[in-house]
Amino acid sequence: MEATNLVDFGNKFQERTQQLQAAQAHLEEVRQKWQTSQELLQEHETKSREARQQLLQTTSRCNRIEWEYNQLQETVRDCQEKTAKSVQQKQELDLHLQEEQENWKQNVEGAILAPHMTLTDLYQNCWEAQVQAKQMSLREREDCRNELQRRIDQMSRERIWLDQQKVQVERDIETAQQHNQRQDEHLAQLAKQVREALEKRARLREQLRQSQD
Repeated sequence: MEATNLVDFGNKFQERTQQLQAAQAHLEEVRQKWQTSQELLQEHETKSREARQQLLQTTSRCNRIEWEYNQLQETVRDCQEKTAKSVQQKQELDLHLQEEQENWKQNVEGAILAPHMTLTDLYQNCWEAQVQAKQMSLREREDCRNELQRRIDQMSRERIWLDQQKVQVERDIETAQQHNQRQDEHLAQLAKQVREALEKRARLREQLRQSQD
């Protein structure tokens, strides 16, 4: 009878020992998963911070380009107004010069200032020079307007690209946040498993101690 009890005790002791070893192995596995999840969480938090920083930089750049774009729009409007005013002044000047030319032709058609030049010829040369100067000024304004428009078009394209980058960064941040949430849930589950494994190991140790007693 005593030998039977000793055999039963040995079997129970071996069984409890195996259970304890299995619990310790499970606990170690859970710890490894916990550590891996912590590393992944830290990596995703770093990526999330980088994505937020990139979003802030992109937003700041978009705001700056938008401000410059508005400034250029104001400059273009001013240039267009000045150009329209210059065109109107040129038209008025051309009309005035034409009237003056007709008056001079009528009044001094026969006057001769040089062997082969009339006063009308002289005035014609002056008039053409003035017209040419006015046309040159208008061309310069037109070139200025074209350059401003080119810069506006370029900044518009850049702004579109930045808006697209901003949307992409926001999507990346949202994806990272969703992944972090899943990682938090997974970590919570692992923490629960760790607690259960520790409690189980404690129970097994207590049962093993009682069996030894």
